Amino acid sequence: MYCENCGKELGFNETVCGRCGNRIGGETIFIQQHGEFQGSSSSIVYNMPAKNPGYAAIFSFLITGLGQIYAGKIARGFILMLACVSFGSLGGFFAATWLEDHTGLTEIEMVLMFACIIAAIAVWVWNVADAYKCANIYNDGLIKNGKRPW
Repeated sequence: MYCENCGKELGFNETVCGRCGNRIGGETIFIQQHGEFQGSSSSIVYNMPAKNPGYAAIFSFLITGLGQIYAGKIARGFILMLACVSFGSLGGFFAATWLEDHTGLTEIEMVLMFACIIAAIAVWVWNVADAYKCANIYNDGLIKNGKRPW
């Protein structure tokens, strides 16, 4: 099946064209994105603001999980916050013990300290990329279905 408006090939269950917003059956959906409307003719207007992926990434860069919360994935955002704080706190505890007395940590505790610090950094870096991706998925859901994806 092809879109009547722009000619894009549509999937079997698609009811809205992902390219132009044309609803199969004649109605067109407009999604407001950054103050502009996407679409070609006006039948139905959904005034749901799109999420800016750049803002989501910046929010998660500043505070782990905040970009996911901004994109609507609240539980994921709080889980990432908890994971980063947990790994960072545990690594910080081992580091503080080591700085206080250089002979205070065993080899296992040193490995745990570095593993926790590396895990906290890895969660933080992944969190920034995931926030960007979540905002894009949210926007794609708005354009394809005319509603929030989650």
